[in-house]
Amino acid sequence: EVQVAEREAELGRELDRRMARLVERAESAASLAAALASRSSPREIFVELERIRNRAAVDALVIHDESGELLSWSGDHRGPIPQEARTGPGIIYAERPLYGYLYVSRPVEGREARALAAVLLEGELPVDGERSTGVAGRFAARMGARPYFGQGAGEGAAWSLVVDGDTVVHARFDPLTQGQRRSEVESTGRRIVVPVVFLALGVLMVGWHRGVTIRWRPVPLLAASVALAIAPLGEVIGARRLFSPGLFLL
Repeated sequence: EVQVAEREAELGRELDRRMARLVERAESAASLAAALASRSSPREIFVELERIRNRAAVDALVIHDESGELLSWSGDHRGPIPQEARTGPGIIYAERPLYGYLYVSRPVEGREARALAAVLLEGELPVDGERSTGVAGRFAARMGARPYFGQGAGEGAAWSLVVDGDTVVHARFDPLTQGQRRSEVESTGRRIVVPVVFLALGVLMVGWHRGVTIRWRPVPLLAASVALAIAPLGEVIGARRLFSPGLFLL
């Protein structure tokens, strides 16, 4: 139980760091888009909106009027934008059967319009060959545990986003199983042992080259080649895809 609690606390802290940066980028994107819409022509808005979205790394950036009609758009949004995102407060989370988006909204000064930044937190269906969808998929690929986001407050949540005293969205993680804990311990062991082994091989190669004739000098290179072939380098350096059979064939 102690290990489970420590793991969940660590995952919650890491998710909090990532989400804090994400919300900050989304707020900046929405504010810049609102300022842009208040002073620029429609043609300039289309060009600059894409630049703002790319720099902030949000999924979609939208400018719409008070009735919800789109005035300008950049990025990709799966499904229609929910009504509560167009008319709601500054930050909301809208959960749908397949997708969950975090929305940040800002009013456009001098116009009856709003700028809206959308970030995909959770998506069940990959699109266009994507291996992971949304913040949840990327977090799982990096940390080995998938967050499940839910609207509002949640009892026992590992992480929550609170705005003006109200909980906008929370997240939970799957409970740690014995098999997962064993796998984490083994993975940690490999990350420690493999670099030490290669460091030892390097020292031995230097000593070998100084103490033997030219004829026997290739032996350490052969040993290093065998070690490289069997070592789990993809897991150690966090780049399993780089060592995948499909990429090798390409």
